[in-house]
Amino acid sequence: MRRVFLDEKDEAVADTVKMRLDRLEKREVVREREIAIVKEMLLLFIRVWLEHTPPPLEETLDATHAVAERRFQSFLELLAESMAPGHTLFPYAAHGRRDGAGADLNGAAE
Repeated sequence: MRRVFLDEKDEAVADTVKMRLDRLEKREVVREREIAIVKEMLLLFIRVWLEHTPPPLEETLDATHAVAERRFQSFLELLAESMAPGHTLFPYAAHGRRDGAGADLNGAAE
């Protein structure tokens, strides 16, 4: 790279490198925007969830924690599954798990 930027004789190579760097920069700007949108969406969801979900009753606290733990574990499994190469959470978004195995995201066994 150093030779490319210091050697004015090979302008075609320098122009190619500049063009590719410009493309990379444009992609990075798009990614930054997408990450900002996802962050804002998640924060908004959490805020709305907390505003509209009443706290559990004291007498059902243990059962509530157990269900929450099962739901969270199911969520983590689904997330890990979606992180595998070539997978996505999109097909599961409206309906929970499609494969019929394990528990759905509400903590109920299928």
